[in-house]
Amino acid sequence: MTPSLTYIHSGSFSGSATSLRRALASRTPVQGWDLLAYARQPALFGARLRAVAEARRAGPWVPFTKTRAWSEAVQRRLEREALRRAAGPVLFVQTLPAFVLNGAIRYAVYTDRVALEGAASSTPFRSRYSPSWLEREAAFLRGAHRIYLMGPSTADVLVREYGVPAARIEVVGAGPNMELGPPGTSTACRRLLFAGIEWERKGGPDLLAAFAEVRREHPELELVIVGGEHREPLPAGVRSVGRVPHAEMDALYSTVDAFVLPSHHDAVPIVLIEALSKGLPCIGTTAGNQQWLIDGGGMVVEPGRPGALAGALRAVIRDYPAYRRRAQERGRQVRETFRWDRVAERILDGLA
Repeated sequence: MTPSLTYIHSGSFSGSATSLRRALASRTPVQGWDLLAYARQPALFGARLRAVAEARRAGPWVPFTKTRAWSEAVQRRLEREALRRAAGPVLFVQTLPAFVLNGAIRYAVYTDRVALEGAASSTPFRSRYSPSWLEREAAFLRGAHRIYLMGPSTADVLVREYGVPAARIEVVGAGPNMELGPPGTSTACRRLLFAGIEWERKGGPDLLAAFAEVRREHPELELVIVGGEHREPLPAGVRSVGRVPHAEMDALYSTVDAFVLPSHHDAVPIVLIEALSKGLPCIGTTAGNQQWLIDGGGMVVEPGRPGALAGALRAVIRDYPAYRRRAQERGRQVRETFRWDRVAERILDGLA
């Protein structure tokens, strides 16, 4: 019987953890463990209190999950319930638990970003953690058999800051989190789409400011907001539809002409993969791997600059047929390359 892959994640991470697990399960048996459930277990209440105290000592906005106390407690519980019985390899997905494991456990990591990379940002949204947690994360990454990355920006950080040999690192990408139909055929830019849950971090206020400025010149322009919970009043032409199930996003992508995500702090936004796959010109920022993703399918601007974002919107509106052609070409590349089945295949090949 083929040994099962022990699959450890924390929540769904915008659906990517679920999508990857599904792709892996089509090739090998998978046993899944969601670390998010441990935060609700009464038996770990004392560990949570110690973790909260450690987080407060470490500084403002440090989450209790990024502390040594919480990492040690969750590791002990997971070792009893899963790791000691794992017959095959172990894969840690996205949010890193910073476990310090013995050499008998053969494990790999799939992630979009590591702590020191996220902390290097100058924005208020940078990664935060306790010093003891960071030491554990470094040991966790150095002990991994393989580290698989969504995008290339993390590879240099792993080698330079963590001392991980380059031979253990592989960029495997990601994929869309729903079935996508064919690209649209619009010839003018009249409707924009924004999709993101964390409104401020994803640059929602910057987009509203830029949109209001550009709409004074193009009164027919519309903006659809998905997910973001905004506090400020919406300018004319903006419609917020709240959260939309993944299964319904394809239809929404088909009703718009361009996609905008002016993130302050981001690594590999899955929504960019989806929008590009639909042939939509995309406007992102220089944060994380967005330039690498968008390539010729749109443009990026510096985050936190509504004026530059307004200029990008004007350019797409003015030269829309050219941007659409380039986005459709990039979309063909993305549909071929950014696929969960290919990600799963490369991960399993490396764990064989």
